[in-house]
Amino acid sequence: MMVHDAPPPSFRARPDTGWSQVKIWFVDGDTVRIVLPDRPPRSFTAAEIGLTNARSRDRRRTKGWSILEALCEGHGTCSRHVAGVASYDAFKVQVSQLGKVLREFVGIDESPFHPTSRKDGLRSVFEAGPLPEPLLDSSSSLPEPEPDSDSESLIIAPGEKPAAGARALSFASMSLPANLASRS
Repeated sequence: MMVHDAPPPSFRARPDTGWSQVKIWFVDGDTVRIVLPDRPPRSFTAAEIGLTNARSRDRRRTKGWSILEALCEGHGTCSRHVAGVASYDAFKVQVSQLGKVLREFVGIDESPFHPTSRKDGLRSVFEAGPLPEPLLDSSSSLPEPEPDSDSESLIIAPGEKPAAGARALSFASMSLPANLASRS
């Protein structure tokens, strides 16, 4: 039995979103980061998605989580052997259950997977992989600037020129707060 809390309504995919626009990155043994168009990326645990067994005392992760992990490690492909599923028939059942959980969680009705085959295993429609290196250290990321109603904001390197109609924020023009400036 899988139990999960629904994701915040502000996270669910917009009605016109397809799985090919979704990215799922494996963060660690219990967490994935899901990226939807026009939404900030969010990290979720296996339990939050609904991929833990609510009947077990320690809420063990399901075979569906193992398949999702294998898909991410395989950059969108995996076989039943890599996912740790004993038979092809059991694999198809687990893939079907995982697809249902992902469809409900993200709010996209179509299947997140291409048809499963004995030869090719499973291929995701969404982009899958380990969390890309620049995203591992969230402290190094800059917040997205709020765009003006008439223009788009960009951060440019010193000496570069912004595109026509864009407002530029240059690192050279930014000043540090007094308590940080005195340390340099």
